[in-house]
Amino acid sequence: MRKSLGVQSKSLISNYRERNINKREELLATRYGMIIQNLLEDDVWYSLKQNIQPVLLPSNNLFKGEIIPNCNGTQVKELILSEAERRVKNLFKVENKLAKQLDFNSIYDSGPSGSKNYLKLSQLDTPNAFISAFNWTKFVQNLLSPVGLVVDSQTEIHLSDPSFLQRMGKIIGEFSEQEISDYLDWNTLWTFMPQMDKRYTLHYVNSKPPKGN
Repeated sequence: MRKSLGVQSKSLISNYRERNINKREELLATRYGMIIQNLLEDDVWYSLKQNIQPVLLPSNNLFKGEIIPNCNGTQVKELILSEAERRVKNLFKVENKLAKQLDFNSIYDSGPSGSKNYLKLSQLDTPNAFISAFNWTKFVQNLLSPVGLVVDSQTEIHLSDPSFLQRMGKIIGEFSEQEISDYLDWNTLWTFMPQMDKRYTLHYVNSKPPKGN
């Protein structure tokens, strides 16, 4: 049985110009900058009110047990801005690297019927074949089981560019754990964005809020 799987690249970078900005005010004015800043503010101020630790900032040592009793409003605001700035910078760094190193168009240019790049899932799980220590069979099973598609190690999948996974693995290895963590955070955020409050979804569809809001 053959399956044709595709991954659509997605981005919170609104336009090409955003890929080259590095000033704080410009970073925080981007779509992702406004979204993450709102989330961080809600998280921190709620934690202050409830006398608990923020849940969105576990990676920042400044927020580990030090915000609640010791920081005034100005200090908290600066910490939020610094955290948001770092997250946006890391997102842009990862996306810029992916854009330069990976040709996503090649994935869509050739259809499954015109290619011989079919591999069994078991071939992806061969040691050092693509990304080591990753169980592709289990990953695809978990991905497709919710929609009733059954796959096993003998299921064939189509790869428009077989070297894509190898290159992706090498690129991932060039980033720090913090950069990867921030990048995965926005992927999760993007997934749930349509179900979130209007304050966030506003920036999801438009990088500039309408006047009067």
